[in-house]
Amino acid sequence: MEQFRFSGDTLQDAVVKVRSKLGADATIISWRNMGTGIEVTATARKNRSQPQTATGANKAPRYDIFAAEEEIAKTKASAANLKPAPQKGTKALVKGVVNTKIPPEQILAKKAAILAHKPAAKPKIHPLVGILAKSGLSLPQIKPFAKYFTDEDVARTFIKILEKEFSYSPIAQVPDGIILLTGPSGCGKTTTTAKLVARAIAKGGEVMALSTDCERQGGMEQLRNLVHKLGAQFASADSVKMAKEIALEAVAEGKTVFIDTAASSQLDPSSMRILARLIDETGAEPILCAATDSRSDDLSDLFGEFKEVGVKRTILTRMDLTLRRAGPLVGLHKHEMAIAQLAPSPYISGGIVPATPKRLAQLILEAWEV
Repeated sequence: MEQFRFSGDTLQDAVVKVRSKLGADATIISWRNMGTGIEVTATARKNRSQPQTATGANKAPRYDIFAAEEEIAKTKASAANLKPAPQKGTKALVKGVVNTKIPPEQILAKKAAILAHKPAAKPKIHPLVGILAKSGLSLPQIKPFAKYFTDEDVARTFIKILEKEFSYSPIAQVPDGIILLTGPSGCGKTTTTAKLVARAIAKGGEVMALSTDCERQGGMEQLRNLVHKLGAQFASADSVKMAKEIALEAVAEGKTVFIDTAASSQLDPSSMRILARLIDETGAEPILCAATDSRSDDLSDLFGEFKEVGVKRTILTRMDLTLRRAGPLVGLHKHEMAIAQLAPSPYISGGIVPATPKRLAQLILEAWEV
């Protein structure tokens, strides 16, 4: 098969030369860019007068770069001669084959139907929902209280929820026996111990503060300094056995004993085992100090773990450090733990008060000026 080369400024120019020289049946084999122009290599049938068979068996395959465009043009021409089938729906509307004009009587009928139909009023969200959401609760956590949202008054509704859904058990000002304060690091155990000591002294009680917080740097010293200023007795113990002996001796002498323990956490099982032993050996009532500025789900886990070692009451601490004071409500409700005291102030004197529904509602709502 004889091959020919043609050059042109562009590919189209070279193809025109191929077809003018070799005819329309010429086959382009290849082309390349020469930098100054395009070179095309083409070939033609040797015997142009030889007739083709019906099957086209002797016809060389065509690699014309314009073949695709020509096929598209033929297809479009064939399609133009066909009568389009009737179409419906959005596709037909876009193609413009549907009459979009609506008779006036149908328009009037639709308008009348719209005016006659009154859509159902959207349920009004109770204002307390937004406040609780800002205070640290998610919508699923608020949902169980929805049955109380019949009263539009925010404070009254919230107090009712706190009355019906939560329990309260304040610590006596001068309690009998031994009170043991527990909780994770930073929850305010030492400061809360000093506050309870100050309350008992103000009532005329004889008090001892016992610290078992030997591991934390300055833990014992902090409580010792606070208690000495209050005029109470202070002692420390570095073992469960020693703590038991000191506490029981003080109780025998008629003293009220408050134990400030080392940090305990569900993330440190050994600390929880030591706490359980201390509670069992001393016979003390464990009360959890729960930091209000913690996340609601973390607090819920905390209540569940400390309930396992016998904790039934909690003191809500660090309320002065956060606006989101509703976080403990989820865990308190889930684990049915009673609220004993509230700590709305960092001050030792007057910095802790008995928990009531009204007080708790005020502390949570006042953060948002409600």
